[in-house]
Amino acid sequence: MSPKEQDRTILLDRVAMAVLGTAAGVSFWLLVEVLPDTDVHPRLYLAVFALAAVFFGVALALCGPVSILRAVAAALAVGVPSAALLSLAGLRFADAADIARSPPTLMMFIIMVSVATPFLAVWLQDRTSWRRYPDLFDAAWTITVRYLAAWLFVGVAWLVLMLSNALLGLVGVDVIENLLDVEPVPYAFSGLVLGIALAVVHELRSYLSPYLLLRLLRLLLPVVLLVVLIFIAALPLRGLSSLFGDFSAAGTLMGVTIGAITLITIALDRDNGLAVHTPLMRSATQVLALALPVLGALALYAIVLRVTQYGWTPDRVFAAVCATFLLAYGVCYAVVALARRHWMDRIRRVNVTLALVLIAIAALWMTPLLHAEKISTGSQIARYQSGQAMAAQLPLWEMDKEWGKAGQRGLARLEELDSDGALAPMIAAAREADSKYALENLQNVALGQARVADLIKVMPVRPEGETLRASDLAAVHVTVVERWYQACSASLSDQAPSCVLVIGELDETGERQGMFFAQVEGQNAFVELISLGQGDQSWARNMYDLANTQRAFVPDGTVARILSGDFRIGPSRQKALFVGDMELVPDN
Repeated sequence: MSPKEQDRTILLDRVAMAVLGTAAGVSFWLLVEVLPDTDVHPRLYLAVFALAAVFFGVALALCGPVSILRAVAAALAVGVPSAALLSLAGLRFADAADIARSPPTLMMFIIMVSVATPFLAVWLQDRTSWRRYPDLFDAAWTITVRYLAAWLFVGVAWLVLMLSNALLGLVGVDVIENLLDVEPVPYAFSGLVLGIALAVVHELRSYLSPYLLLRLLRLLLPVVLLVVLIFIAALPLRGLSSLFGDFSAAGTLMGVTIGAITLITIALDRDNGLAVHTPLMRSATQVLALALPVLGALALYAIVLRVTQYGWTPDRVFAAVCATFLLAYGVCYAVVALARRHWMDRIRRVNVTLALVLIAIAALWMTPLLHAEKISTGSQIARYQSGQAMAAQLPLWEMDKEWGKAGQRGLARLEELDSDGALAPMIAAAREADSKYALENLQNVALGQARVADLIKVMPVRPEGETLRASDLAAVHVTVVERWYQACSASLSDQAPSCVLVIGELDETGERQGMFFAQVEGQNAFVELISLGQGDQSWARNMYDLANTQRAFVPDGTVARILSGDFRIGPSRQKALFVGDMELVPDN
């Protein structure tokens, strides 16, 4: 091909990619900004959005290695069944748009398409070698680097555009700003730049190859191996009980496992000629492969513990599937790494096989055969029926808002099982709340009102003749009410009351205030002040002892003294409550 013909081919490829990128940008403008405001059916919208995302994402990835026409045809062939699967998953929800509240399903959709794309790229170039590892390795990393470089250029292009707009604005020229105000232009500009960038990166593939990135990432393998070995060595000393604490141990373990698998794959490269060849790096790669089953097994065990405690949720089903798959990876890697001959080639074959299995699992997730929301709903109902979970421990809001039709049917089933009526107000609150935060507020109000009635029954009030009404504590925060109730419910060794509320006025506002004393066995009593009958939410305040010029530390027997009437409210340097030698005022 002559230089002139070569230049013409390059120009045509750039124009084609620019057109495809611009079409992608305009399409997403229509999908994001226009169609949601129309009467398009939500299920049709979901199918079109999924088709557009897969079609343009795959087509832009394939263009260059294959002709644009073949890339577009292949992207369409992948996009239609993918969109159909996501639409099938959307049937789990009364409103197809609610699938956006199911991150596991969206993640499985992305995994399915992303892992399948390198197979498609190789198949389009040679239909007989679509499982050939060197070609798959090159295709996967080439697509990754092309997209990373192209999106980086999109960011730079937007920075230049913004700076140019600011510079022209200094002389009163606002042509760029006016142009960007036209609705589709920002989307079209991003798509245009992305398409051109992908074309240029492909042209310079001999200069901008994945191998620089891969060589740099190899340097991390010994570091990760050292950290993993220290972790495994520390396990017998620390024990498993301290390993699975409040943080997400399973997420951390799975993240490290994925990183280790990636580094091993990078170290082995496309073939033995390019793989790590020094004895140190080869040994490090083998040892890291042998450590993978430990990480995978611990991740799965952490999820099993969580499920045992709290039951299944869609997120935990997703995590369990991922952990099981990573454990399979680890076991296969470890078994193969034990072999002295051809272990690298065997790991590469394992990668191809497990990648195909991953595509199948991701596709299965979106069918009724692996219905995470249905599994989770059945688990939570079973926990309630068996007494493992009380009403307040059930994920009622998630069942109504995030678990689709299965979750809503589960709520109806729980209503049938609600023999004592404890669930009814909580389910009603879950259906009413727009967010989990709003639900917690509604539940706190409901629980607080119930606990106030319980508290009034067990809490003595002084002076004699004073009465405490539910309205007096209506604005007191639920955590304060619960703390007081627990304190009053505790019995002392002599069966004497463990709490008392002194009602009076300790400032010039004239509002009623309550000073709450609680005696804990073997410890000093604590005292707190609350304003009674206030409209705004009230928290308890500490008391200050003017006699001892310190925060009040109330000695044993104080509750008994107050109950016997040995106290008075009177003036001091300010109005105070006198109990023995103490002179108690609000701690400001």
